[in-house]
Amino acid sequence: MTLNLRLNRPLAVRIASLALSVCCAIGLGYVAGYYEATGILPTVRPVASALPPEELARGSLSEVQATLTPLSERDYGEGYNCIDFAWEGMRLLRWYGQQAVIVALIFDEGPGHAVLLVPTSDDGWVFVDPTTLGHIKPSVGMKFGGKVITDIKVLQWTWTPIDDYLACPVCNEGGTP
Repeated sequence: MTLNLRLNRPLAVRIASLALSVCCAIGLGYVAGYYEATGILPTVRPVASALPPEELARGSLSEVQATLTPLSERDYGEGYNCIDFAWEGMRLLRWYGQQAVIVALIFDEGPGHAVLLVPTSDDGWVFVDPTTLGHIKPSVGMKFGGKVITDIKVLQWTWTPIDDYLACPVCNEGGTP
C-alpha cells in the first residue's frame, strides 16, 4: 500500500510565507526589545558594554539629587509607593556608578518608610528621601512624617541594623558582610 500525498502548491506557498513572517517578527521584536533595554544592538561579539561601572564612585549630594530627578515625575500612590521610589532610585544611582542602599525607617505605629542611604564625596553618608529628593537626617526617637522612628534598618540579604551596616568596612565599599 502506497501513501500518495499531494500538496497543494498555493497552500504550501502561503504556509511558508506565514512561517517566514512569524520568524521575522520574532527576530525584530527581540532586536527592538534588546535595544530598548540596553541601549545597544545585539551582536555576536558586543562592541560595548551596557553594564554600570564595577567600581562605584561617590558623587556629591547635588549630583545624587540630579540623578534622582526623573523620580520627581512619578506620582506617589497605591500603585507606586516609597518602596518603588527607593528601588528605582537605587537602580538609577547604581546605573550611573553611585553607591546606594535602601533603608527602612520603622515607626512606632503604622507602616514604615523607605529611603536611600548614599555615600557622597562632600557630606559623607546621607539619607535621601527618593519621594521628595530631600536630604533627611533620621535618628531613632525623632519624628518623621508625624510618627516616631523606632528603628532604622538597611536592606541587604536581610534587614540589617544601621549601626551594624555603617560599622562594616566591607559594606561601606559596596560589598556584603
